[in-house]
Amino acid sequence: MRTSSDAVILLNVYGWPRMVVVAVKVSQGKTFLKSVEHYAREYPFWDAVAWAVLAVDTPCLERQGYESVLEHVVIQFVARCSRICTHELVRHRLASYAQTSTRVLGLEGFRPDDRGAGSLYPLVARAAEGDTEALQVLCVIPETHRDNVISACREYMRRVVEAQGKGIDQGLRYAQPDALAAHILVTTNLREYLHMAAMRLHPHAHWEIRRLFEETAYKLWIEHRVPVHLMLLLKRPGLAKVRNDLVAAALEELQTITSRIEDIHAKKLEALAKSILHNQATA
Repeated sequence: MRTSSDAVILLNVYGWPRMVVVAVKVSQGKTFLKSVEHYAREYPFWDAVAWAVLAVDTPCLERQGYESVLEHVVIQFVARCSRICTHELVRHRLASYAQTSTRVLGLEGFRPDDRGAGSLYPLVARAAEGDTEALQVLCVIPETHRDNVISACREYMRRVVEAQGKGIDQGLRYAQPDALAAHILVTTNLREYLHMAAMRLHPHAHWEIRRLFEETAYKLWIEHRVPVHLMLLLKRPGLAKVRNDLVAAALEELQTITSRIEDIHAKKLEALAKSILHNQATA
């Protein structure tokens, strides 16, 4: 998986991992025996991570294998991507979105007489003249068909400049290229995120949205210790057949978790490791 980030601008996680334990313990009635605060604040971090991993696996007597407990973990991230990417992203309807509005920018951000700090007009003017750095800020330029995309973006910026400070009228908005960059805020729960990632990490997915989920998965593990790769293989074992690097990342996550937890989960996680290796060997 990727080890760097250039599409994900900001990522926050709320309720991880102890709220998963709280959800399980509430359903078991264990919060009558120990306080909710114990599970929410004092329960060992890595044991809580193990509970969350096992929640994705097959059901057992400990009420694992019930993914609904993952819905109590909230994931938020801000990404920079093209409108091609955002059009695909917003099809996941259980998430909430806030996206850059070109209509609002047309009224405020693109005006040459706007002297405010938020004006994009200087960048637009430079892009209209063919400035590569300005075009890369305002648009997403792919490796393939690069010249055609740059030409379309430059032509659009030129027409914006010719609007003479009147803002982006409705007609001009119809000429916007899909390569136009947008910032999008995504808020979802962990269960839905895993569903989204399972589809968007497939090799047949569009390269830009696949890159976005590669980066979020990497940052979720590195910054918040959410073992996305491991959970994905448990949720969608078939991904192992098409993403060999996913297996390597999952085993690394599993090794880290098993080295830091108490014995209560060790045998179950050891069985998971053997299962992952077996599935990969037979893929």
